Amino acid sequence: INGSGGSVLGKSGSPDVDSSDAKAGLQNLVDAFKDGNIPAEAITYQEEQGRTAFESGKLLFLRNWPYVYNLAKTDGSSKVKDTFGIAPIPGKDGTGASTLGGHNAAISVYSKHKATAHDFLEFLESNETQKFFATQGSLAPVVGDLYTDSELTSKLPYLPTLLKSIESAEPRPVTPFYPAVTKAIQDNTYAALKGSKSVDEALKDMQDALKTATSGNGN
Repeated sequence: INGSGGSVLGKSGSPDVDSSDAKAGLQNLVDAFKDGNIPAEAITYQEEQGRTAFESGKLLFLRNWPYVYNLAKTDGSSKVKDTFGIAPIPGKDGTGASTLGGHNAAISVYSKHKATAHDFLEFLESNETQKFFATQGSLAPVVGDLYTDSELTSKLPYLPTLLKSIESAEPRPVTPFYPAVTKAIQDNTYAALKGSKSVDEALKDMQDALKTATSGNGN
């Protein structure tokens, strides 16, 4: 939906999937599932099942987090270690919208050791530590300059592509009712993929469920 120019929730936090852009986004997903570009069995995949299927050569594309790069390159069983590449999510006009996650760390207001915790966060966010995470686990650096660091990009040539994806990314729906919003999205998307609802029906039901969820009345 984001990649097609739509949004799940508007800036005010209200449901926003009743739009032509949202319809185009869900239709793209449904069509890819129907024509086999998304394999039928992938509908039940959890994250690691998708990764292992990709490494074994069963998937043409895999959308996942950067940690997969290191594993797909080094796993002894990986059949794609010398043949796969990384590209931004395609969108309506060029690069699409990836989903923004995060490597988040915070200091609890109740901590009795805030100064020590602060020291640890400085260590965690240092260039040296971030380079270690990037080279050993292909985790996305939280320091912007590292995406153009020559030493790092020589080892991880996909970093400029990852930076482009991050710059065009959209956050998950920002709402205090996240579990109910998630359920509204996944239940109706699943129904559209399985064909038990048309795209129009799924989006109408999603919009209604999101209204209920964001009013605080969701499950």
